[in-house]
Amino acid sequence: MGNISLLDVKKLQTEPFIVSSSTPISKVVGIFKEHDTYEVFMVLNGKIRMVTVRDILVAPSLTSKAGSLTNPAPKIHLKSKISEAVKLMVQHKIKSLPVVEKNKIIGCLTATSIIKALKNLQVSFLNFRVGKLMTGDLTTINVDDSAAKAKMLMVKRKINHLPVLSNKKLSGLLTSKHLIHQMFPSEATKMGARGLMDDPRKMSFPVKDLMDSNPILATSDEKVFEVVGRMLEQEKDYVLVTLWDELQGIITSHDILKVLVQPEKAEAPIYIVGLPDDPFEAEITKTKFIRAVNMLRKGFPFIEEARSIIKTSTSIKGEKRKRYEVDVTVRTPKKLFKFSESGWDLPTIYDQLSAKIKRLMTKKHFNRRIQRTGEPEI
Repeated sequence: MGNISLLDVKKLQTEPFIVSSSTPISKVVGIFKEHDTYEVFMVLNGKIRMVTVRDILVAPSLTSKAGSLTNPAPKIHLKSKISEAVKLMVQHKIKSLPVVEKNKIIGCLTATSIIKALKNLQVSFLNFRVGKLMTGDLTTINVDDSAAKAKMLMVKRKINHLPVLSNKKLSGLLTSKHLIHQMFPSEATKMGARGLMDDPRKMSFPVKDLMDSNPILATSDEKVFEVVGRMLEQEKDYVLVTLWDELQGIITSHDILKVLVQPEKAEAPIYIVGLPDDPFEAEITKTKFIRAVNMLRKGFPFIEEARSIIKTSTSIKGEKRKRYEVDVTVRTPKKLFKFSESGWDLPTIYDQLSAKIKRLMTKKHFNRRIQRTGEPEI
C-alpha cells in the first residue's frame, strides 16, 4: 500500500492563480469559474494573502476590489511535507495552498492533486466503505427557499455545499460557486450590468433555479476508491451519499484529507469499550467521539469522564454485516449526561450522537439567554 510520505510538493504543485489588490471581484469570479478553483492569492504589503469563494459571498458590491476581501494565507514551501499541507487545508477549510519561496508565490498545491496522488498510490483507506468517511447530519435547504437564505447559511456555517430537498427527498445540490456566479457575473463590468448584490431583492429567487440537478451519488456500501474515481472524472469535489432518495451524508475533498490528519487529543479522560477490530474504523470512531466530547466541553468545561460502550450484533446468523448499539455517558461534577444511538455504521452513529450534543448545547445557550434577558433570542 502507498504511503503519503512518498508524495512530493514539487511534483504535485500546479500554476498558482495570482491577482492584485486592484483586481475587480468580477474577474476573480471569472477565475473561479474558468479554472474550477476556490482560492486566489496575492502578495499585499509584503504578506501572502488569499481570497476565497466564501469571501466573495460577503462582498458588499460588484465594484469591490480583491484587496478589500483578503485574509492571511497559510503557506507551504517546496520542502514542506504533504502531511503539513493537508493539516493546513483541513484546519483552514480551504482547497489549495500557495507554495512560497523568498516571499514569492511560485506554485500552488491543491486538494485535487493530493487526492489524485493518493488514488495512484492505492492508499489503504480508499478501500473502505463510503459510510466510514462521510459526514452526516448535514445542513440542508428546500427547493423553494431563496438564494438569499442559502447564502446566509453558507456564510454562517462556513460551508460550500448545501443539499437541496423536496418533500424531504434529495433534489439536487447548491454550491457557493453557483451563488457567486449568479451574484457577480464575470462579464458584468464589461457590459455595464449590475450584480445581484447591488439589489438584495434579486436574491429572492428559489435555489432550484441554480442547483445542480444531477449531483454525483453514492451509497454508503460503495468503496471510497470508486467514489474518488467518479469525483476526479467529473471534476467535482463532492459526492452525496443516499439511500434510495433519502440523503445520508456527503463526502468532500476535505473528508478524504481529514483521514490523513493526526487525530485530535482528548481534553478529558475518555474510554471506549467494544471498538471494532479494523484499525482504521477504530481510529475514525475514536476521533469522532473525541470531537463530540471536546465540543460538549465548550458548554460544560468540567467534564470528569466520558465513556462509550459499543455493542455489536448481527440480525441473521452468519451474516457479515454488523449492527451497532452505542451508549455514551458523560460525567460532570453536577450532572450525568446519557446518549444512545444505533445503526449499521459506527462513524455515522457518532455523527448522530454529535448532533444530539449540538442540540443540547443550543438548548443551554437558549436557556442562558432567557435567564439573562428575560426573553428568548430571536
